[in-house]
Amino acid sequence: MAKDAIVLFAHGSQDPNWAVPFERVKAIIERERANLAVRVSYLEIMRPTLLQTIDELHGEGITHISIIPMFLAPGAHVARDLPQLFEQAKRMYPSVTLRLLSSLGEVDALLEAIGCWIASKTRSKNRG
Repeated sequence: MAKDAIVLFAHGSQDPNWAVPFERVKAIIERERANLAVRVSYLEIMRPTLLQTIDELHGEGITHISIIPMFLAPGAHVARDLPQLFEQAKRMYPSVTLRLLSSLGEVDALLEAIGCWIASKTRSKNRG
């Protein structure tokens, strides 16, 4: 049984299709790291919430949880809301080691990959 988990933390939307890319990322992580429990949780509108997810993982005996904010721009949700939830979770689950990673928009390699992909899609076929 896995003792470590990754939680992909996203905003949430009224459109259920909005979650599809996050579920695809979840599936990729599960394929690459079968020994990890992987979940997607949401700040608002969609369920489960971050605290619901941590509670579920705790109930499964998970002892280490890494939270990855699935946000390109570190606005108020990443700067204010997520740290408050993170501190609340640490108080609620002192036996679980929680780790908060950088948001996607703070990862240089990811931004480089996005920029290169966009540049490759916008090259004129008539140019050398």
